[in-house]
This record gives sequence, structure tokens and C-alpha cells, in this order.
Amino acid sequence: MVVHRGRCYGKVIVLNLISFKSDAEFQTIGLAIIFAFLLPNSPKTMRGLTDTEREWILYNYEQDQGQEDNSSEITATQGLMMAIKDPKTWLLMGILYCCYIDGAVSNFFPSVVGTLGYSRNIT
Repeated sequence: MVVHRGRCYGKVIVLNLISFKSDAEFQTIGLAIIFAFLLPNSPKTMRGLTDTEREWILYNYEQDQGQEDNSSEITATQGLMMAIKDPKTWLLMGILYCCYIDGAVSNFFPSVVGTLGYSRNIT
């Protein structure tokens, strides 16, 4: 089965353009589409830089990371597996989960107490 991705994404974009409720949504999506084509994927493809500036940026990346910016070093699946195995990823997820629970309790607790018949001061 052949999937035509361009057509599918085009329909999704058209459906989103039709369902906008305000101009701000239209502007956000429009700017996102424009910047998707303007922003570079890597320092090697940056426009508007001289060769010297581009080499300087690549040198700084190599010095900071200890390696070159080479996308063929690791696949997306290998990167996902590295993230799953990294305990810092799970620690960050736990911290974010606690923050989300705290926000949910803070935001919805007054309305829950209100539906039980209590006021904001008497609980």
C-alpha cells in the first residue's frame, strides 16, 4: 500500500485553516509554516553566513560536544532507546508529572469543593 504523505498533510493543514476561531491562530500557523522553511536543519546549511563564519560555528560545536555534527552517527530509534535507558529522562518525567498534579489540584480543587456544597472559606 502506497501512502502519499504530502496529500495527507495538505488535507490536515486545510482542515485546520478552515476551523480557525481567531486571527491569532491563523497567524501562528502561518508563521510556523514560513519558519519551517527558513530555519536551517544544521549549521552546515545556514544561509547568510560566509564560509569562515560557518566553519567557526562548526568548530565551536565540535569543541562543545566533543564530536562533529554528523546525523549519520545514530538513528532516531537508537536515540529513543538511549533516552529510555537514561535515568535523567525518567527523573525529569517524574518531576514534570508532580508539577502537573500540583497544577491540577490547585486549579480544580476549588470547583470540586464548590460542587460538594461548601464555600471557598469553609471546607
